[in-house]
Amino acid sequence: KMIALLVNNGFLSFLLMLLFSPLSWSFAGVYERGSQMANPHRECAVRAISDRNEFMQSTIRYAAASLLLSPQPVAAGEIKPISSLQEAVKIISNTCNRRYLYNVVSSNYNFLYYGLDPREAKTPTLQISSPSDLLNPDTYGSDAAASYFAALDRTMAAKKSPILPSNGHLATTCPNAAAEWGIAASVWPIGEKGVNFAWFEDGGLFWPRNQEASKEIIIDGRDCGRISLDDALMGDAWEILFRADKGFVAVPEKFEGELRQRLQSSFTI
Repeated sequence: KMIALLVNNGFLSFLLMLLFSPLSWSFAGVYERGSQMANPHRECAVRAISDRNEFMQSTIRYAAASLLLSPQPVAAGEIKPISSLQEAVKIISNTCNRRYLYNVVSSNYNFLYYGLDPREAKTPTLQISSPSDLLNPDTYGSDAAASYFAALDRTMAAKKSPILPSNGHLATTCPNAAAEWGIAASVWPIGEKGVNFAWFEDGGLFWPRNQEASKEIIIDGRDCGRISLDDALMGDAWEILFRADKGFVAVPEKFEGELRQRLQSSFTI
C-alpha cells in the first residue's frame, strides 16, 4: 500500500514519507529495546524490526529514483513569447530546420503562414508541442472534414509517410488565407529531426478538396524529382501540411518586412 501511495501521489507522498519515516523508526527502536528486556525470542524480534527498517529505506530509495527518472509531462500547446524580432531571428538562425531555411531562400523568401490566436500575436512566439487538431470535428465545424482527414491519415500511414494529419498542422503560402484562422504568422519549424512537409501535387486546399483535383501527395525529401518544397512555397495559396515535433517559431505578419530584410542579410545561397 505504501508503494502504491508513493507511485500514485508522487512528490507529496515522498515528502510525507520523509517526514514520518524517522518517527516510525523511533517507535521501532522503542519496540526493539522493549523486546530485548521482555521477549525471550529477542533475536526474532530484532530481525523483524531490521527487516522493517530495510523495507522503509528501500521504499524511500524507490520513491526518490522514481521522481528523478520519471519523465515530466510537457504542457500541450505551450507558448513562449519572444522578446523582440531580433531575438526571433537569432532563434531562427540557430535552430530552424536547415532544409526549410534553404527552400525559403531558394523560393526568393516566400513564407509559410499559420493562423494564430490574436492573444498570441503581439510578439513573435515559440509554439511548443502544439497539438494537431485536423482530426477534431470542431476544427472545421464538420464531421465530414474530420472523417476526410482520418481517411487521409490512414492512406498516408499505409505508405509509411513520416508526416500525417494526426501529427501535423496545415499552413498556407497565402497570408490572407491564414488570416481567416486568426492573425497570419510565418512559421519556422525547429530542429533537424521530426520536421516534414507534404502537399498535393497540383497544390490547392486539403479541405475542402476539389473532386477534380489530384489526389497525389508529395512528401518533401522522399518524392525526389517531383515538385520541390521551394516550388510549393511559390504556389498560389497552396496549403502545406507540416510536422514540427519540437515546435516552431511564429512571427506575426506585421513584422514581415523587417523579418525578410534581416533574413536576406543573414542567409545567402
